[in-house]
Amino acid sequence: MHGWPRIRGQNRPLVRADGSVQFGIDPRDGIRLVGMSAEEVAWVSRLDGSTDVAAAAADAGVDPRRREEILAVLRASGILVSPGSARARWGFAGGNFEQEVAAAGAAAHDVVLDRQSACVWVHGRGQIAASIAATLLQAGVGRIERDAPSGDSMRYRRRPDLVVLTAAEPVPEEAGSTWVKRGIPHLPVALTAGGVSVGPLVLPGIGPCLGCMERVRTDLDPSWRWLRAQLAAPPDPASVLAVGECALTTIGAGLAARVVVSHLDGTDTPVGVALEVAAPWPEMVQRRWPRHPDCGCVGEPSPAAVTMLA
Repeated sequence: MHGWPRIRGQNRPLVRADGSVQFGIDPRDGIRLVGMSAEEVAWVSRLDGSTDVAAAAADAGVDPRRREEILAVLRASGILVSPGSARARWGFAGGNFEQEVAAAGAAAHDVVLDRQSACVWVHGRGQIAASIAATLLQAGVGRIERDAPSGDSMRYRRRPDLVVLTAAEPVPEEAGSTWVKRGIPHLPVALTAGGVSVGPLVLPGIGPCLGCMERVRTDLDPSWRWLRAQLAAPPDPASVLAVGECALTTIGAGLAARVVVSHLDGTDTPVGVALEVAAPWPEMVQRRWPRHPDCGCVGEPSPAAVTMLA
């Protein structure tokens, strides 16, 4: 366990053709510095948490005032991680703390560590449900419950922060009714022969629910009620094994886990947007579902139409 700061994640200094130094390759959280000498670049490259900052700067021949100027810029930009954050990562329950922080953005250590206090229920059978649960554990979500219960047994388990509902068909309205009543966000994930659909993330009282989606489908296709009745022939549609081609299943699980983690991290999620990936060519479509005026969920009515996002 080291007591010195380090460069965050994959933001090692890269020298550009014009002599400037770039940290990271993502314009959202990377920075570019001009006027750094070769000695200063060599010193900064050694900031991996195992080196005394002042001693390393002196060894490289870096002026103390320049040392403090560079450190101040790196700290303000979230590129330099403090020793406290370095120690905190040892308690991270996921697979790779640095990768998760890099994905969450600059200065996101506390956000990522907070995932350890979250509880997510993953309901359904099949590889996609198992993959989603495994990915969320790797991302640092502290508690994953499989096959969420119904009825009174829910009283004896921890209230989830979010529920993932997987099925081998479009997830039916009934599967989300319990969570709507309890005000718990839930994410439908459908793995069918034609592809995989993730979302929209249902936020009770905000945006469409699964009931809205059912009514929109009926408006667009008068035969949908008969089709749904045939799909729901098994006693419990969610108990049907959701299986699919391995690569497509992996894509769907990754998308679902990414939506869940974004919500847990407090990232604004587009309301009513579902992600659909077709097979065999993995073309992705973002589909926006509106609220339906005839649905009993809370909120203002919206036109019953489905639109594609550009």
